Amino acid sequence: QKRDFAAAAAMVARAPLFRHLDPPQLAELTALLRPRSLPPRYTVTRPGEHGDAMYFIDEGEVVVRARGGRHVLGPGSFFGELALLEGRPRSATVTTLTACRLLELGAGDFHRLLAGDERLRAALVGEARRRLGDEEPGRP
Repeated sequence: QKRDFAAAAAMVARAPLFRHLDPPQLAELTALLRPRSLPPRYTVTRPGEHGDAMYFIDEGEVVVRARGGRHVLGPGSFFGELALLEGRPRSATVTTLTACRLLELGAGDFHRLLAGDERLRAALVGEARRRLGDEEPGRP
C-alpha cells in the first residue's frame, strides 16, 4: 500500500495541473484517489452519463472520442473533469487502448479540493476551456 501511495503521489506531482501543490496538499489529494486496473477495450465513460468522477492515467493509454475527433492520452494525463466542472452529462466516450491503471477522484472530493484551492480551480477551468476549444468543429 505504501508503494502504491508513493507511486500515485509521484504521478500526481508530475501532472502540470498539480505542480503548484505543496507536499501536504499532494498527500491529501493522493489519499483521495482510488486505483482502478482496467483491461484493454474497456469503456470508462460514455456520452450522456452523469459525471461522478475524474480520472488520472497512471499506466497505459486511453482513447477519447468526442465530436471533435479522437485523442489518445497516456500516463500523466487526466480526463472526466469537464462533466464535473460544468455539471453536465459526459460528452465523450473514453475507452482503454491497453491495460490501464487509472486513479479515480470522486465528484465530492473533486469539488472540495477546488473549493479550497483557487489556483487549482483556475488551472482546471483553463484546461477545460482549452479542451472545449479543441472540440469545436473545424478545429484541429
